[in-house]
Amino acid sequence: MGVSVRYLQKDSKTGRLSYRRAFPAHLRPYILNSPRELIKALGANSLDDGDAAKRFAAARDEYATIVANATKAAKGDYDALDASKIADLSEAYVREALEQDDARRWDTEERELVKSVGGQHIDTNKRFIERRRETLEAMLALYRNLQATGDMEGILKLWADEVEDLGVASGLRLDTQSKDFAQLCIAINRAAINAGTLALKRLDGEVIETPPEPERPSSPAKASTPTSKLSMGEIVRELASSAANPVSRSTQDARNTAVRYWEEAFAGVDYSSITRLQVTEWLELLAKLPANPSRKDRKLPIRDLVEKYQHSDTGRLSGKTVHVHLTNLATVWASAQRRGLIDSEKANPFSRHAVRVQRSRKATGLSVVELNAVFSLPVFTAGERPLGGRGEAAYWLPLILLFTGARPNEAAQLLVSDFEERKDGWYMSYTGEGDHPTIGARRLKTSEKGTGDRCFPVPQALIDLGLLDYIGWLQDKGELALFPQLPAWRKGLAEAWSRWWGTYARKAGAIPKDKRQAREFRHSFPTAARASGISAEALEYLQGHSAKGTNAAYGTREPLGLEIRKLRFEGLELSKVKRWEIPA
Repeated sequence: MGVSVRYLQKDSKTGRLSYRRAFPAHLRPYILNSPRELIKALGANSLDDGDAAKRFAAARDEYATIVANATKAAKGDYDALDASKIADLSEAYVREALEQDDARRWDTEERELVKSVGGQHIDTNKRFIERRRETLEAMLALYRNLQATGDMEGILKLWADEVEDLGVASGLRLDTQSKDFAQLCIAINRAAINAGTLALKRLDGEVIETPPEPERPSSPAKASTPTSKLSMGEIVRELASSAANPVSRSTQDARNTAVRYWEEAFAGVDYSSITRLQVTEWLELLAKLPANPSRKDRKLPIRDLVEKYQHSDTGRLSGKTVHVHLTNLATVWASAQRRGLIDSEKANPFSRHAVRVQRSRKATGLSVVELNAVFSLPVFTAGERPLGGRGEAAYWLPLILLFTGARPNEAAQLLVSDFEERKDGWYMSYTGEGDHPTIGARRLKTSEKGTGDRCFPVPQALIDLGLLDYIGWLQDKGELALFPQLPAWRKGLAEAWSRWWGTYARKAGAIPKDKRQAREFRHSFPTAARASGISAEALEYLQGHSAKGTNAAYGTREPLGLEIRKLRFEGLELSKVKRWEIPA
């Protein structure tokens, strides 16, 4: 009978081992994302295979570090920072920055992206260097300015979160309000200047080696190269479990879909056995997949699905979708190599494959003639409320999308509390904060980047059409959501409504077949904004795009929202639109 090892679990179907240990319930609130347990794939069926024992030991040590940090957080304790620790953390930052720079330099994926955007005849190496140099020089200008002016407030604003994360990765819980923490932020800013300067020298052809990680006798020994043979699914789950480099929900969903298709095609194949020929076969299978299989067929394995629909005239996955699946696995491979999960010398079998991607038409938005046709529909002129329009969303959603330039899901998840009265009028906000009564936690498309939140005056056209009366009516009814009848679908609150809206507007001849039903309003908005004299910087803010340039990290961008008061749609005729009234 074998020896029982605590926290070692074997999958009943595959026999694969994993480290699995629950966190104490009272400590979970002090751990990032409040997980119930730590699960780490060991990539083997026995602890005697490859690096399984070392992976088990590493998982055990990681668990101990997480619990130790959570215990300190629960007690309100912090680790002391002295000159030695500040120096060690600064060196670790430089080492990590140069390691990432080196990985980026030899990563073919970024060059492939440059080629796909710029055309086949572009000098990708030259373009890559130009872009990399521009980025480094802009970052260095910011760091050096902070250093030269002694801008402590600017340094803390720029570095506090990253330095706190650096401490967590090093097993430290830092007091962000202490003077020592401020000194560490200054040191990291200097380290960033050092790392950026060295990275620029690399672009000039100088050989700058990444400093080796110092040997620490007290820490567990690391394997020089991984020999455990993880499957692509195990690698995806391992990357998703990282606390130091968390993966966004949307990215993880996309990776899960791609790896599911891969493992259905090549079950039981570990990463070391993957060949480019297998990837080519996989791409052929993806290209034959039906784009919209019946509901009962969606769970069929990829090969069975292809076989069942081989003589069907149902549309197939687009080249763009196939390319997205391929790119996701290529990115997973590159990330796993940086993490040490895959041999660094093993070539990425998912890179440099040719997938024909049809260029999408250039979005121009709806013309004024098309907009006038839209707002002549009965939902606006006669108070019609078709069942699929989800109540008053049929009237207000198109208007709000047009006059604010928002993404459909952003407008769909608005709350009544997102509108407030100030001294100079009514304001509205798009934000990922707060809970929606239907979907729970809200998010913006750019939430993971920390951008997208914006606040600006409610456009006068919406006020004239009775939006404030509508909000008051919702408040009297005790409603929290601006559109309480919208149901939660897989892609968000706007999905079901958008499908109805497209059919409704197209049947009436208001929106051409070659234009998207709800998204086109977002493309009409910037055209009108530019014609109205709204600045490019304000337009970026109003549409929830990331700020560009060195000054982006300074101050608040909210004053830019005031420029929405300039917005005019030349030729737009709303005289037929009936002012909103309380439904009978």
